[in-house]
Amino acid sequence: MRRWKAVGLAVAVSLLLGGCWNRTELNELGIATATGFDRDDGLWAVTYQVVVPSAVSSAAGMMSGASSQPAVHVYTTKAKTVFEANNMSNLEYPRRLFVAHNNAVVISEEVARSGISRIIDVYLRQPEARETVQLLVTEGRADHILRKLLPPEKIPGVSIADILRQETKNTAKMPAVTVHEFALHLVSDAPYTVVPVIEVSPQDEKGNPAELETQDIYKETSPSAKLRLTKLAVFKGDQMVRWMNLKQGSGLAWMKGDLRNAALSFPSTAGTGDEHEYSSARIIRASTKLVPRKKGDGFRMHIEVKARLVLTEVMENNDLAEAGTIREMERQIADKIKRDIENTLEFIQSEKIDLVGFADLIHRKFPREWPRVKEDWPEEFSRIDVDVKVKATIIRHGLVMKSMESLMKGRR
Repeated sequence: MRRWKAVGLAVAVSLLLGGCWNRTELNELGIATATGFDRDDGLWAVTYQVVVPSAVSSAAGMMSGASSQPAVHVYTTKAKTVFEANNMSNLEYPRRLFVAHNNAVVISEEVARSGISRIIDVYLRQPEARETVQLLVTEGRADHILRKLLPPEKIPGVSIADILRQETKNTAKMPAVTVHEFALHLVSDAPYTVVPVIEVSPQDEKGNPAELETQDIYKETSPSAKLRLTKLAVFKGDQMVRWMNLKQGSGLAWMKGDLRNAALSFPSTAGTGDEHEYSSARIIRASTKLVPRKKGDGFRMHIEVKARLVLTEVMENNDLAEAGTIREMERQIADKIKRDIENTLEFIQSEKIDLVGFADLIHRKFPREWPRVKEDWPEEFSRIDVDVKVKATIIRHGLVMKSMESLMKGRR
């Protein structure tokens, strides 16, 4: 009798555990792939780029690769707070908004300059929102960026995130910044960071950005306009304070030890004298060491960069078999890297923005000295002497010792 009671209890428990009382069917969800933030008349204008499943599946099943409708639907809701705008999306969109697969957050310049701590707070506080989402800034409105299609991919939000990931993986001149990484900078000793900037960039004077909003863009082999990363937005705390160009971003990446696989062009004294004649190399491995030291009542920073490269393009008059040619190339590469670093240092010290993180290094090495300079760190940072040393080593030069131009001239 006890055995039958036990069996009955087990069956009852299994029936209770087998149900999904709070399930949400996939066809009830609107999966957001990108989100944009603007301000309109004191309200948050939040734009969502949501996947259209039927369009994605039909495009995948068609041999032509084209669907009759875009793969995403874009709409904007306005409210007093970010989360209320999310909640009010139900007034105009038939599915429950699901943001766990959000790939990118695009922030307008207006919002960035006023502060983005509210956006960071929402992404860190809500369980569905992921702190690994990538941040971008745009000079215009964020909703304009999200309404643009990005050939050859069908889902622009995914494409934007992939562009950032590939750029970080291959060059890191414009490293991807996630919500989590941005939040860490906010609470560090030097609350400064940079965020990539995305813009609609016409290829020529006839480029029309509006063309990117229709399916016709997929019928062109070379669209007249496109989305691209153009520069960096510099943040002090949660507020954007200015722009930084790509050359300055390159020097910053060298100091932070982020550069890898990037191409580097450099002149050579063995050339013809034409300032446009350059050789090029690819970075295989690079390392950066930053060592803070005391200097009287202040500090001094020693930066040591080591780079290993392979030659990818050689000028006409470079004969790699001649003694000293490789060493001269290494010297030119080292000088180029050093100039990039010094130009960026001049910029960030004049602006008093510690983007490299000198404050954290000095705080860790000189904890007793840090309280003395903490309150006036921007001024202290602008006065730090920096010593830069760069060693470049070419580890491979290819299968030939002369350029193809030089070899062809030798046969004439």
